[in-house]
Amino acid sequence: MNIPATLTQTPGRRRSRNIPFTFLFLLLSVPGLWNNAALANWRLEPETSRLHFVSIKADQVGELHHFGNFEAYLEDQGEFSMTIDLTSVDTGIEIRDSRMKELFFEVANFESATLSGKWPVDKVKKLKPAHPLLTSLDGILELHGKRTEVRAEVIIQRLADKRLQITTVAPVLLTTSAFGLNANLEKLREIAGLPGISKVVPVTFTLTFRRDQQAVE
Repeated sequence: MNIPATLTQTPGRRRSRNIPFTFLFLLLSVPGLWNNAALANWRLEPETSRLHFVSIKADQVGELHHFGNFEAYLEDQGEFSMTIDLTSVDTGIEIRDSRMKELFFEVANFESATLSGKWPVDKVKKLKPAHPLLTSLDGILELHGKRTEVRAEVIIQRLADKRLQITTVAPVLLTTSAFGLNANLEKLREIAGLPGISKVVPVTFTLTFRRDQQAVE
């Protein structure tokens, strides 16, 4: 938003008005005004986006789970961010959902996980529909008070109507030890009476973004 530093009056008479510093201070300090959502050039389409992970128990039984609530944004400056609501974990079994929230994720203290990093915006701008880009995304994942570097091998493709989609071409392998969750995993194993639960967790996603109507190509 361009705010003129001076206002011109009738011909022959010019009056200068400086923008009060207090106004600028208030503008910059409004909560949420300059958060990721406010700055985003690409916004997530929740109805066509998915975030899954797999748990493997007893060394041979794999089960697919997902998160029902998460947000993600892409910025034309090359930044991306994602926030995952851990209370929205869905394993298909209500009692297991409750155990995951309370014993594993400890949502009372760690309600969400965040991922932030860079995306190849310059390459994506040159993409045309039906000409996907195979690339990798590097970021920092923060979960349970711990931060670790992650890399996702993805395919990015432009869709019609100013939309684009990012999909993993291989699972992102996370370990419970990287986030100090081994003890919590052991609690789950004990209460479920299982011989073991894998400490390696494959994660996949499909994220569909729509261009912000106010963004300039």
